Amino acid sequence: MSGKTNNIILIEDRVDLQCMRHLHLMANVQFEPGCLRKYGYISGAIVTQEAGVWHLRAVHPFRGVADIPAACAVGKVRRLVVWHLDGYPLVKMALHDAWREYCRLFGGHPQFAFMRKLPNGIENGHEVSTMTLLEADWMLGRAVAVGGKGE
Repeated sequence: MSGKTNNIILIEDRVDLQCMRHLHLMANVQFEPGCLRKYGYISGAIVTQEAGVWHLRAVHPFRGVADIPAACAVGKVRRLVVWHLDGYPLVKMALHDAWREYCRLFGGHPQFAFMRKLPNGIENGHEVSTMTLLEADWMLGRAVAVGGKGE
């Protein structure tokens, strides 16, 4: 690494309304894989050098913990495990994976599951595993989310 330190600067790390994560990192030397672990999944990232500075840009489906603004109270957030539906043939499968991740991270089981629009034929309040599935207009598109600690 020719004596330079690899100071990585986080330019952008956000999840858009369609549950896609946008990540942009900048560094003074080329990125090394070991330095990138703390930034999470970045497979398929595009790395460029512009005016002597290295940039890494990635856009991918988000799966992880997100704080979603609560519709009922200004300044409050819901901490949820959000799971993009990309690659899942059935919503139930994505809900199961989000449920497992919630249990792993927080202990206990989530009480509620949320979607912006429920699948055809599924009613609000439908029970899925230990959760109540609810339609929520504040929810990200193309994703499910689970939260609300239960037993």
